[in-house]
Amino acid sequence: MAWFNKKNKPRAEANAAQDIKQSLQDEEELIAVLSAAVAAMTGANAYGFVLRYYKRVGPSAWKKSGRDFQLFH
Repeated sequence: MAWFNKKNKPRAEANAAQDIKQSLQDEEELIAVLSAAVAAMTGANAYGFVLRYYKRVGPSAWKKSGRDFQLFH
């Protein structure tokens, strides 16, 4: 690890902190979009509910959902 010496440490820590801050901002935007989508689908006010949990799903879950929709609707 010759590239990581005492000179590079503050810059590396600053970059890590900036990455974390960007990640949190992206997460907040994702939650806002999900909340707006749920509010639009239900016709409710976006302030009337709290999004407590979400889970990312892989493409296979979307494929199954599409097949189920085609079969049952």
